[in-house]
Amino acid sequence: MKKEWVLNGDSVSYLNWEDLRRAIDYDLEQDRNFSYAGLSADEIVAHIARFVSGLWQIHAFGEGNTRTTAVFTILYLRSIWL
Repeated sequence: MKKEWVLNGDSVSYLNWEDLRRAIDYDLEQDRNFSYAGLSADEIVAHIARFVSGLWQIHAFGEGNTRTTAVFTILYLRSIWL
């Protein structure tokens, strides 16, 4: 657990290192099977928020997880721009 400034000092429960690969594979597969077709802007934002927060919670690195997640999110948004 680690207090995060983006959560107003709240924390997130992170995974054990043994579960990292399975969790990353699961989240990426869930997104790969997701379709944005016909969704409202609110539904799109809700999906992106769930997807990105799931990846962030995996917390794969000792340091730099928030920065890495932010950069990933920018690249992800560019890749799906409708």
